Amino acid sequence: MKFKVTANVDYVMGHLRYGHLEGIIEAKSEEKLKEMLKDPDVRYDLELVVDDYEVDDYGNISEFEYEVLED
Repeated sequence: MKFKVTANVDYVMGHLRYGHLEGIIEAKSEEKLKEMLKDPDVRYDLELVVDDYEVDDYGNISEFEYEVLED
């Protein structure tokens, strides 16, 4: 039998190296957009995407879900 498994772990330790923000902002002009991007609060309107990370350690399986793919 084959199973698709999703298993949660107790913890994940590591380092986030870098990422970026992305999304859609409405502005009347490019100059207005550049002005808006200088405001630190604009980050709350954008989604954070982590581009690079390193996992050093992770914990034991705490709970899991699965589905049967084939018998």
